[in-house]
Amino acid sequence: MFKKIVSLVLVLVLSFSMSLVVFANHDLTQQSKVSHNNIMAESGYLEKDTEGNIVITEKYVDYIKNNLKKNGIKADVIVEGNTITTIEKDSNLKMESSSSSRSGGVTKVEWLSFNRFKIYLDNELSNKVAAGVGIGAALSVWIPEPLVSKIIASALGVSAGLIAYNNEGNGVIISGIYTFTPYPLATFYWIKSQ
Repeated sequence: MFKKIVSLVLVLVLSFSMSLVVFANHDLTQQSKVSHNNIMAESGYLEKDTEGNIVITEKYVDYIKNNLKKNGIKADVIVEGNTITTIEKDSNLKMESSSSSRSGGVTKVEWLSFNRFKIYLDNELSNKVAAGVGIGAALSVWIPEPLVSKIIASALGVSAGLIAYNNEGNGVIISGIYTFTPYPLATFYWIKSQ
């Protein structure tokens, strides 16, 4: 008799908990239908050229220039196809180009597809991210779509230890992908030193 009561209680608990999971997944699925994995293209920041390569648009460049200016950072913005690099004129933030000395690394974003990326963080920015300082603010300068920058910032926060471990004074390169289905998530394939 006791075993039957315990079994009945377990069945009720499991069925109730399963229904909560179904309802939770239903809500996430409904939300994910609003946003697509190519939101950077839909927002006008990325597009494909005639050969099918990902390229950064003028809207993206203007966003970064305006954001840097708004934050009081004097920097040049260099675009080469699918890569956008910032080179600071005054070295408060010390962003260097790939052709400069590699002692501090480079800060840039390279888009491999509409949702696949490589983020290069210079030494100073790598240290800030590893310490958990201003991750979202830093990414919002280089990734204009708020949903994308928040998803990637969350993954950077979780990966802070790996960023600190791999930063050998030159910053890090982070290869990753983001998705909105079935729920918002960024995954890093690898993190290595520049």
